[in-house]
Amino acid sequence: MDKPIYLGSKSPRRRELLALTGLIFKVRPLEEMDEEALLSDYRGEIIGGAEFLAVEKARKAMKLEMPGYFITADTLVISDDGKVLGKPRDNDEAKMFLDRLAGNWHTVATGVALSEAPCEICPDGRIESIVETTRVKFAPMDALEIQQYIETGEPFDKAGGYGIQGRASIHIERIEGCYFNVVGFPLHAFWKMWKRFKD
Repeated sequence: MDKPIYLGSKSPRRRELLALTGLIFKVRPLEEMDEEALLSDYRGEIIGGAEFLAVEKARKAMKLEMPGYFITADTLVISDDGKVLGKPRDNDEAKMFLDRLAGNWHTVATGVALSEAPCEICPDGRIESIVETTRVKFAPMDALEIQQYIETGEPFDKAGGYGIQGRASIHIERIEGCYFNVVGFPLHAFWKMWKRFKD
């Protein structure tokens, strides 16, 4: 019998993207983690921070000792001057993020971790992880365009303060790399890892 698969995320976008793989899974969000505090202790390359956070979530999932596989992920939006832009807390922070992104390139890094709880075959459990990066170029935006976008409410549950699959799409000039990675789940990179993990 196949082991159960869990998506350790409450993101509707990750749920929709994972469903495209044809895998049968249950959504089992994990308790919120203080990602800012975790990242402040992280000493690696800034892009690797997304993978680091995905692995930390996988470790948390393994402590649940639920038989089967857990999929965890985290997305970081990194401006070209090296600032990590999380989910904006209010209108002012959303405006600050969009001012920084408008007319410029930035990098989106999504880390994905696959974990298997301890079992007879694998008594210590196991974790495998990847990080995928995509370059995104925003068109210039004037103050009114930024304000109108903030008023849609879209920025507030998204890293970087924008959703490429939503209204922000009209301001995206170009991308280099995986589109789905920017949405929050790099499908092809995940699928390659999944096949390795299952072999």
